[in-house]
Amino acid sequence: MKRLLLLALSFATIGACQAQVPVAKDFMGQWKISKFIAYTKDNREASLSQDLIGHVLAVAPKKLSLTMDDWTCDASEDSHADWVDTAPYVEQHEGIAANAAQLPPATSVLSTGDCLKIYWLDQRHIEFNFGGTFVVAEKQ
Repeated sequence: MKRLLLLALSFATIGACQAQVPVAKDFMGQWKISKFIAYTKDNREASLSQDLIGHVLAVAPKKLSLTMDDWTCDASEDSHADWVDTAPYVEQHEGIAANAAQLPPATSVLSTGDCLKIYWLDQRHIEFNFGGTFVVAEKQ
């Protein structure tokens, strides 16, 4: 009986540890910007952080849009999500340390060609860099 209980507990633990890795379709939808996180070293507009709060990023397979200044971007390729080791990836692609961007050690990133890279935080939150400003957005 004790062995059976240990075996059941082991399977339950393994199942809980195997979280679903986000795929491109998980990023699709409307995301309202709720919080400023950090600036990159290439930031050209320090005032942008407050201007972004409350605006909505719409993510579609081949197009992104932001309600601020009617910004849109047509992706040069199909959007795809990859699981990455955050620190080297963010430093190489964004020019900021992962701890400054407050990203987890590993995460899924949605690449949208020349538009944006969007980082998965959880089912309700993403993070992205817009104009050198890292912000968090909540699913609408």
